[in-house]
Amino acid sequence: METMNILHMTKGDGEFSYSHNSNSQNRVFSYVIKPLLESSVKSILSNEEMRPMKVMNVADLGCGVGPTPVSLISTVTRTVHNICRELEFNGDDIPQLRIFMSDLPSNDFNLLFKEVIDGQLHDELNENGKPSCFVMGAPGSFYGRLFPCNSLQLVFSNYAIHWLSQVPRDLYDEVGVPMNKGKIVASDTSHPQVLEAYYDQFQQDFTKFLKCRSNEVVANGYMGIIEEEKLDTFNLPVYFPCKEEIKEIVSKEGSFAIEHLEVVYDDVQNEIKNAELGAEFLAKVARSINESLISYHFGAHVWDDLYDVLYKVIFNNLEADVDPSDIFNIVIVLRKKDD
Repeated sequence: METMNILHMTKGDGEFSYSHNSNSQNRVFSYVIKPLLESSVKSILSNEEMRPMKVMNVADLGCGVGPTPVSLISTVTRTVHNICRELEFNGDDIPQLRIFMSDLPSNDFNLLFKEVIDGQLHDELNENGKPSCFVMGAPGSFYGRLFPCNSLQLVFSNYAIHWLSQVPRDLYDEVGVPMNKGKIVASDTSHPQVLEAYYDQFQQDFTKFLKCRSNEVVANGYMGIIEEEKLDTFNLPVYFPCKEEIKEIVSKEGSFAIEHLEVVYDDVQNEIKNAELGAEFLAKVARSINESLISYHFGAHVWDDLYDVLYKVIFNNLEADVDPSDIFNIVIVLRKKDD
């Protein structure tokens, strides 16, 4: 099964949509990523070797929908405006922004651009009276080439790299019996060959990702990635790496230097004060992310009962004060090395 043909976050803006259930991702962006993004933009604009820069190209890979891509556009636009003023740029020194929103073709791009238009982000003008940014779509898989060579100054990816290009193939024993039988998760209780197969697939995919971006990002351009690491994880085409694995793959691929690597604990559990509301919130988040994959395997009808079961399990755990699976955000800023 190739992820590209099936995966998408739950579409629309209804109760179970990803647009309405991705506030936790946007919280991490606001508190952790925003200052790193601002620092990266300043480094790019301050680099005399990258001038003159008529257009600054930015790509959001695996953009999805909801508040985070809108926050990215707003943050980059205003940061460029403020830094150009701080650096006393005048006239043609001020670059215009071209921001590419990229995701699989099945993403809800109609809703995404409606949210951009509703936010009036495309109407903002810079000091020259010109539009501050132009926003456009770039559908496709980030495990392949998406942009021309040396065309991007800044790349951002938020909660996307853990999605694999496909389910690993080596998940069966010699006689064809599934080694993860009876589970839909890969965890520390899974067969070692299952865990190895998932890591091998992630290593192949992330190396492809870095090689493609190495061709597309200009020298001294920046790339910021937010990744998720869980100790117990939904298993189909996903793998949640630890920071040591990320460092090893980046080092082995060789095109990027690690400027910043941080592990941030996402303490969602302590923010949930009411078990009933907490269970509803977490069940909706899980459904908005996994609905397309579960529906593909078992049929859309299963959600009628599955959501209720999921809610009850989460509610009972919250009521019993069961420790949740630890969730960490791995934040990494990469700089393209000089050619």
